[in-house]
Amino acid sequence: MEEEVGRKILEQKPISIPELKEELENIGEVDYELFAVPKRVKEYLNRFSKVDAETARRLRERLVEVLEPEFGQEADDYAVQIINILPRYPEEVRLILGRAIAGELEKRVIEILKEEGVI
Repeated sequence: MEEEVGRKILEQKPISIPELKEELENIGEVDYELFAVPKRVKEYLNRFSKVDAETARRLRERLVEVLEPEFGQEADDYAVQIINILPRYPEEVRLILGRAIAGELEKRVIEILKEEGVI
């Protein structure tokens, strides 16, 4: 069994589509060989990135604050999915969260998205 030299996962954390798009843009041409990203990945990010990275970070912070009491450490994962999908209705939030939750939480998520002007 061969071991890949020089590459090691240091940290795993969820990242939204807009944040990933920004990270890849920041890599620049200098590190292109090290971080070669297929054209299809870039096309996907451009097509499905619905907000800019700064808005995504702001949304993530606000959503985690609201979701954390109910979901604990998983709140960040759910916040990223909400940012990637940008649900418009409480029912869609319920589908993302994957379980029956209090209706007030669903409504609060939608309020945050509206306050930030993304839906």
